[in-house]
This record gives sequence, structure tokens and C-alpha cells, in this order.
Amino acid sequence: MKSTLFTLVSLISPLLAIDPIEIVGNKWFNSKSGEEFIIKGVAYQPGGSGKQDPIANTSQLANAIKLFKELGINTIRVYEAYGHLNHDKGMKMLADAGIYVIFDLSNPKTSINREDPKYDTTILKAFTQKADNFAKYDNTLAYFAGNEVNNDITNTDSNPFVKATIRDMKAHMKAQKRYIPIGYANNDDEKTLKNIVDYFNCGKEEERIDFFGYNIYSWCDDSSMKASGYDKKTDMFKNYGIPVFFSEYGCNEVRPRKFSDIPHLYSSPMSDVFSGGLIYEFTEEANNYGLVKVNGNNFSKLVDFDTYKNQLSKLDLKLANKKSYKAPESDGSKCPKEGSNWKASNDLPPTPSVDACNCLAKTFNCVVSKSYNVTAENSDAGKLFGYACGEGKVDCTRLAADGSKGRYGDISYCDPTTQLSYAFNALYTKSKKNKETCPDDGKHSTQSPSESDEKKCLAMTHNLSDKAPETIGNPDTDDTSKDLPEDSSSDSDKQKGKNGSGNSGSNGHYLLPSFASLAVATLITSLFI
Repeated sequence: MKSTLFTLVSLISPLLAIDPIEIVGNKWFNSKSGEEFIIKGVAYQPGGSGKQDPIANTSQLANAIKLFKELGINTIRVYEAYGHLNHDKGMKMLADAGIYVIFDLSNPKTSINREDPKYDTTILKAFTQKADNFAKYDNTLAYFAGNEVNNDITNTDSNPFVKATIRDMKAHMKAQKRYIPIGYANNDDEKTLKNIVDYFNCGKEEERIDFFGYNIYSWCDDSSMKASGYDKKTDMFKNYGIPVFFSEYGCNEVRPRKFSDIPHLYSSPMSDVFSGGLIYEFTEEANNYGLVKVNGNNFSKLVDFDTYKNQLSKLDLKLANKKSYKAPESDGSKCPKEGSNWKASNDLPPTPSVDACNCLAKTFNCVVSKSYNVTAENSDAGKLFGYACGEGKVDCTRLAADGSKGRYGDISYCDPTTQLSYAFNALYTKSKKNKETCPDDGKHSTQSPSESDEKKCLAMTHNLSDKAPETIGNPDTDDTSKDLPEDSSSDSDKQKGKNGSGNSGSNGHYLLPSFASLAVATLITSLFI
């Protein structure tokens, strides 16, 4: 994929060793040569979720790249990497090997929680920081704003929050030096898939995804186009208008795997619709999908490695050229109708504003103490919210966000600390500043407001063209692997075989605190009814 010009330039600039890829219509193209780019790759997260940043661990990555080259792949998907770390060396190593990277923007602590969906300043800051960190690398292929957040009919109300992150990240990337496409990946749930496919590709252009990632595990052993449902899925996406690829695939109900779907995926009619795919996954983890076993920074091949390698080696790809390619005309999909199995409003949450939340906090007389960490795993913040809001002592409607009805309180996007400060202050004000409602107990703190005009605060909007700060908060607690849970997948994720990956759960569960788990979110949301 390297052009002669870029090979020469790479001697001067270590970040220009590979040609950027761009989207035209429903295909990816090399921006320099104009040749169609078809994804041949693997999911790469050694150790599983929450263990490490696999791009920053360059000793291990160097050994992995040798095997990537032997496989003949051109893309890896990395679920978790951390924006405050330096990735220059790792990304250059990958670029020199002709490897592109698709990053998930979320991590277990900053993602949309499917059980208690909210989109706040913490998530926006984390997403923009990560996007800015990797945008400078020409081999950054794309970003996923979410992965299987809505995984069945019980949590379709999470979709407006994910779609809002897509809207904001697209606006942010358009203001930067290089636009990186923003997409979404979802599972193969038969009751929600079609609605999700349409929902993320409908409405205003600035709200629609640039591409769709399909996590599919329906082709097992010696299946067929019909038995696996590949024929119907190809038909579903044939007029979608934007690129679609398998963001995870490789059923493991029968091992060793044969990957007998690969000749179909990479030839017509599937190759007319899908831009290749990513085998799940490179390293063997608890859910038994690996091509290799990991031992420290070293790897040993499993049987599936050679099988996948052999399947790829047989491919005879028929690639389009950008000059002769005629992109299909598309205005997106038709938005799905709301019903019993689909409760996702087309009205999206507002863009979170850090300035508005910071200003608003300055209008309070009672706030959260600086020494109290609201988002710590052992925090009892849920109980404090429950006391102020859940028992009806104060009106917390302004904190609530309801994706099914499209109703979002005017400070629902503020971070948990600002929201708890609002609840403290409301209770303190209602009690006519009774000291007992704002005690000096290490959780509450009184202050003299330095701002008085709440309306002025709420009028402050976030400038999405601004670059994210180099670090967000304290990276030792926000982003490093030592503070992440050992595995963000549930036990059912690990054992569900053909239906999905262990990493798929990371976007749905671990934004702390999960007030839904403490029944507070339900009580707050009831105020909308």
C-alpha cells in the first residue's frame, strides 16, 4: 500500500510511512493510489479487556507484527488503548508493516452504559482525547463510537446516547487536520439488528455513521450462504450506501475452525456489499477464539492460525479503482418506527458542555467535597443521590435523561460530581440552608457562589472544534490498565460461542457510578412520566 513518494518521505517523517485510507460511497480507497481497500484482519487485545494498552507495549507488538505479516493481514482492531500514552513507536511499527488500526473510542470507564444510558462531559472529553491522540497517524483507519451497546430489545433506549456521540465526534473530527471516519459496531440480535442498522444511518447527515461494523458468528463449521443467513444479510446491506464490514467474525462452536466463509466474504456477491472483515481474535483468551497463545511478550501459534493464513492466501481479490468507481446515491436509511421492540427516540441528547457545568457548579452554596471521589468503585454516591432525589425530597428532573422519549434534563449531561452537587444544593436550599443538610462530613462542602446567573451558565456551549487536552483528570485513575476491571465481559459473554465476543460487553457496563444498579435512575426517570 505504500507509494514511492511516501516511502521517501518516511525517511524524514516517521508518521508518513503509509497512505491514508478514505471512504467514497460504500467502499474504502487508498487516498494516493486510488485502489480499493479491503479489510483483512484480526481483533488484537492481548490479555483481554482491562489488561494493557497493546499499542504502547511495543516489545509484545513487535512479536505480534511478525505474525501479522505471516498471516497476510492489513488491519487490526484494538478495543482499548489509552489517550494519555505515547503511541508513536507502536503506530510506526505497524505502518512500516502495512497495518492499519481501527480503534474503539470507549473503554470500560468511559462508555454508554446500556443499563443506565447517559452521555456526559466525561465521555465527550475521553472520546475527543483518544480521537485526537490517534488522528495524527496515517494508519489510523477508523473509530468505533460504540460496540454492542444495544444488545437486545430491553435496552434500545441507549441508542440515542450513542448516536449523539457519533454526531459530536463527526463534528469534532471535521474541524481537525484529518477526518477519521466514525462508525458503530453491533451484534446479530435478530429482534434489533434491522432497526439498529437503519437508526444509525438515518436522519441528518451529521448524525449518521460513516460505516457500520457487523459482529456476526452465524457461519459455523461447513455452513452455507443460506444456512448461515449470509445471503439475507448481504441483501439487507446491498443498498446501504456506506461501507459495511465484519467487525468480528469466526464462529468457534466447532474447533479447530475452518473459516470456510472467507472465500464467500471476499468474492461476489458479498464483496460487492462488504469490505472484508476482522477475525475474532488474535490471542487465545477465556472464550477460546484465539489464533495464538500469549506468554508474556511472546506468542505461539495454534491450529487456527495456519487455517486462517491458508484461507487468506487463496484469495483473488477483484479491487475497484476510485477513478472508475461510481458511488451509489444515498440519503441514508428510513428511521425505524417506535414500538414494543424499539424505544429509541430520534431526538438526541445535547452536546455536553464542560464550561456550562463548571459555571453552574459555581452558583451552588452546597457542593461535593473536593476530597470525595464520586466515581470511585467503593463510592456510596448512589445512596446520596437516592436520599436527595429518589425519596422525593427535591426535584431532580433536570438530571434525568430518557432516550425512549427523547427528553433530556438541562444538566443531564454534566459529570456525576456536578450532578451530585446540584442535588446537595437543592436539598440545602429547600431546608433554608440548614447546616444538617450540608454537613462537614468529607462528602459535603459549603461555598460562597462566585457565579449568580444560572441561565448564563447553561447558555455556554461546547466548541467541538477545540482539540482535547493532553490529559483528562488523573490518568492514573481515569485510563491506566491497573484500575480497569480484569475482564469487562460477563460470564455469559465468555461462553456464548458463536454469538459474540468477550470484549463486546465493554461498552455496556462499566461507567461508574451505575446509579441504575442502585435503583436511583429509575426513580429519577419516573419524574418525566
